[in-house]
Amino acid sequence: MHHSHLDHLADVPYIAKKTGAMVIATETSCKILKAYGIPESQLLRVRGGEDYQFDAFSVRVIPSIHSALNDKHYYDSRTHDEDIDLPLKLEDFIEGKSLMFLVRFKDHKVLTAGSMNFLEREVDGLKPDVILPGVNFSRLEIYKYTERLMKLTNYPKIVIPTHWDNFRVPYGFSQDDAIEKKLNLF
Repeated sequence: MHHSHLDHLADVPYIAKKTGAMVIATETSCKILKAYGIPESQLLRVRGGEDYQFDAFSVRVIPSIHSALNDKHYYDSRTHDEDIDLPLKLEDFIEGKSLMFLVRFKDHKVLTAGSMNFLEREVDGLKPDVILPGVNFSRLEIYKYTERLMKLTNYPKIVIPTHWDNFRVPYGFSQDDAIEKKLNLF
């Protein structure tokens, strides 16, 4: 889990229950998932800096920062340190710290980002083959976000833009405006 905002975490309890998958997440995300009944055995709490080997891949957990929001005034240092109970409210889905992930397979490295920001020293020299950067408007609040990220990661061969869609509308709603104003601009 990149961070604990609703647009990143809302479907995770369903997917975790359905698949039994392990969720690698911050303490705050784990508190929310635990409230939804995800067992401790499926939660791997991380802070950033961990580097885990699994059977066919490895995962490096990279400390990150959230996008600048609200005309560069966004900063939310809140975390959930105590257990929380259902029903959760919108305001319970706080950021709770941000992460990126470098997933290494036999022949490929994939870097995922959950927002439109990063810590330069943490991504410098990673050289992924595939990158999934966030490309919403808040990237425009960050100095040369796209140029710096691409250069620091050695211009990955495959770039899959994420977080460009309008997720506040029903499924089936046209994304043409978001494609024109966000994705194409990126």
